[in-house]
Amino acid sequence: MELSSEFLEKRRHKIKRMDGEEAIDDGATSVHAKIKNDFYMPVDSILSSLKWRFKRMTILSNDFEFVCGSKLSSMDFDEIKKWTNDLAIKYDKDLNGFELCSEMECFKHQASALMTNFKMTASIDLLKFIHKQNLQDIYPNLEIALRIFLTIPVTTASCERSFSKLKLIKNYLRTTIGQERLTSMAILSIEHEFARQISYDEIIDEFSRLKARKENF
Repeated sequence: MELSSEFLEKRRHKIKRMDGEEAIDDGATSVHAKIKNDFYMPVDSILSSLKWRFKRMTILSNDFEFVCGSKLSSMDFDEIKKWTNDLAIKYDKDLNGFELCSEMECFKHQASALMTNFKMTASIDLLKFIHKQNLQDIYPNLEIALRIFLTIPVTTASCERSFSKLKLIKNYLRTTIGQERLTSMAILSIEHEFARQISYDEIIDEFSRLKARKENF
């Protein structure tokens, strides 16, 4: 592409001052200054928002730092107690600090004995291990803590994913689509992997039962 790197100067328009105005708005002094005002400010705003968001996510991630094999394997009982109590204070409606501490201490020894590479195990692998061994009832607080930690990225990105799908679904051919149908189509598009597993015969039978117009006597 042959693009010129030169910016041609345009005639500056004089801005009419209204009655009572004292400030003089001369506008940008050059094309380069105008580009900075038009592009640098939005970019700076985007970068600031991203930094703020990732800073908050980092703080949130640090609260769950101990629910992984590398950290848990190197912690003693006092450290586990401190981490679990701090986490239970922030999630007091979901977790019990005393029970979580006991579960973490017991799980540390059991997992290290059953898992070949426990020190390198990530949080999602610990959750998979708990479900594979059917240990949800034995470690309920630990299982809840892992689910909270692992679903945080999904909850923060769900709105972005919804808007990106809506642009594909509600185009000019579907401008009159209702809200209920639009929501259903968006869910099917987002959860397409689960939608492919649905039986069409069951859907047809369910639809026929709901739409049946004759009473059975």
